[in-house]
Amino acid sequence: MTCHPELAPWGWRSAFECHVPEGFRPARVLARHRAFWTVHDGRFPQRAVLRGTFLHDADPGALPVTGDWVLLAADPADVRIHGLLPRSGLLRRREPGSPPRAQALAAHVETALLVGALNGDFNLRRLERTLVQVAAEGIRAVLVLTKADLRPDWQACLRDARALGAAGALALSVREGWGLEGLEPFLCPGDTLALLGSSGAGKSTLLNALLGEARQQVGDVRRGDGKGRHTTTHRELFPLPGGALMVDTPGLREWQLWNAGEGVDHAFADLEEMAAGCRFSDCTHTAEPGCAVLEAVAQGRVSAGRLESQRKLARESAFQQSLEDRSLQQDRKAREKRLSRAIRSFKKH
Repeated sequence: MTCHPELAPWGWRSAFECHVPEGFRPARVLARHRAFWTVHDGRFPQRAVLRGTFLHDADPGALPVTGDWVLLAADPADVRIHGLLPRSGLLRRREPGSPPRAQALAAHVETALLVGALNGDFNLRRLERTLVQVAAEGIRAVLVLTKADLRPDWQACLRDARALGAAGALALSVREGWGLEGLEPFLCPGDTLALLGSSGAGKSTLLNALLGEARQQVGDVRRGDGKGRHTTTHRELFPLPGGALMVDTPGLREWQLWNAGEGVDHAFADLEEMAAGCRFSDCTHTAEPGCAVLEAVAQGRVSAGRLESQRKLARESAFQQSLEDRSLQQDRKAREKRLSRAIRSFKKH
């Protein structure tokens, strides 16, 4: 079995070796563009295109995304992508529009940094929503509150963020140069992290600070609402000086949940634990007597906003799941009809 030590700086794991067939070599996707992919095979980055059969046969959700490991031919002159290695740590959301389907954003991500700026656009519920989807994918989430120098009460905001139950939460100011050391425990060599957040949250500014150079373009936020303008236009993987890797992502205007039921349970595990103390096992935590969750809200141990957020996200996740199930059922019926027509046509001849 061939080893690939040259790919270790790009996050290669020995467990991947068994998925590389003879006659092929692995490479990591650094960025996806409109007509090509930038990949790194351990020697240098290069442009690659999809092999015709792969492009024809693959489902749109199975096309390579930033962070994916892909198969290239053993011949270095052949830079066509022949297939994907099995994915893990896949960041997804529901693709806007209809029919419902998943949109893959990045693959093989160990840790997601959920970035929220402590300016006029700060939204704890938005971070909570992203946390639910990240938890559903089994990816560790860390909440990063940027631009803390703009918020006198940043410590109170940090306490609220820590109450969301992520693997970590920290506040920092890149402009004043403090707080970045809080990220060090999560920047493990060979691990892949992804920056997630809205435009203007400071993702690219944070990445530039970690890189030690201005690699990503940054822009000012609007004065009126503190929202940013899109300066990052595609997802790209960067190696950091300490050996970790970081995916920078464009700001997302909306984040619709996808298959996130388990993520809701994980992100609101504190409420689930409290619910064990409710008088009724089927308590909805709305108006029932003896509700331990409502009692915690009344006592200030849980915010009313967090309980309402849990209800909202649970309803949305259930609704999205029903749409997905309905879409799968329609696809199955369509395939059965095509197969039936093909059989009838065959019998006629």
